[in-house]
Amino acid sequence: MRIAINAVSSTAGGGHSYLLNLARTLPPLAPHQYLLYAPASVAPSLAPLLGPAFEIAAGPPPEAGYLSRLLWEQMSLPRELRRWKADVLISAGNFCPLRSPVPVVLMSRNALYFTPRYLGDLAGRGHWAWAARHLLMTRLAVLSARAARVNVTPTAAMGELVRGAAGGSLAAPRTIPFGFQPWPALNGSGPAPPPPFRLLIVSHYNYFRSFETALEALARLRAHGHDLRLTLSTRLEPGLRLGGYDTTGAYRLLHRLGLADAVTLLGAVPYDELPRLYASAHAVLCPSYAESFGQTVLEAMAMGVPVIASAIPAHREVAGDAALFFTAGDPEDLARVCAGLLADPALQAALHARGRKRAEAFTWRRHFEDLLAAAAEAARS
Repeated sequence: MRIAINAVSSTAGGGHSYLLNLARTLPPLAPHQYLLYAPASVAPSLAPLLGPAFEIAAGPPPEAGYLSRLLWEQMSLPRELRRWKADVLISAGNFCPLRSPVPVVLMSRNALYFTPRYLGDLAGRGHWAWAARHLLMTRLAVLSARAARVNVTPTAAMGELVRGAAGGSLAAPRTIPFGFQPWPALNGSGPAPPPPFRLLIVSHYNYFRSFETALEALARLRAHGHDLRLTLSTRLEPGLRLGGYDTTGAYRLLHRLGLADAVTLLGAVPYDELPRLYASAHAVLCPSYAESFGQTVLEAMAMGVPVIASAIPAHREVAGDAALFFTAGDPEDLARVCAGLLADPALQAALHARGRKRAEAFTWRRHFEDLLAAAAEAARS
């Protein structure tokens, strides 16, 4: 089977790590031929991991912008699929050609297109042009879901979001969870980090991950005498925009709350250095108000680090009883849950064990095996 994979939007964060795990896991699974469209910035790190069955091609460069990428997907990609004589297209980034010459397996992995709260967030911050673009992208994501032969989402919760937005005519998307594979350099969990109690958020700055909720909860905890530190794998500076997200408000909040000495800003951390980062924390916070899966939840559980996550459906589906939950966007509730974990070493040990056990159910091998089965089904139908 000749399988084309469109991953040109996987330039950072979860998209980048997904491609790395694809390159480490997919090649030995089945004797197919692959044409992988990957970002130019990522391709050099993938090439040594991919075997002769893979041909890497480039789509439009990220600096060309959304419009160029969408035009390429709708106009150029179909021609290239015909030229390469593809049997099926796996589209890994929410969108696909609406008139594809081959069957499409569409992976919807961005919950923001189906989360009204995010649109309200953009409007509330005065990002009117961004909000208008988001509306158009949401419409295209819905049309893509309707055009695909097989729809795939990483959680059933995400599938319900897609189906609700696309209408009752769309069959329930197939749930194919993401996975975890231990980092090559990982050798056990190592000793527990030293005091004080250290919280960690693994994410670049954005609005939907609710950094501000975590900062306000930290301030409440410290006001009640708890000695805590928070580490962020991002930067917060006045006027700094990371992926379009303005960090000014979060920076000002951090200093207004008097947290400059309690918060460490690391900036972006390379994927293969995350084990060291997780090992430095007593607990990982996942305060997002929207997620399609929650890869950080899974990675932290696999590392044996207790997780405190917002009680959104995707987080509950991934973590089960192996995490603690709080009401999304509620710093008082987050502070309450953190205080309970701080005061209960037995609970910390239980979450360590439950998390490791829960994470065993998620493997990249299973993910890509199921994805290939979906591609074979789409090609036959």
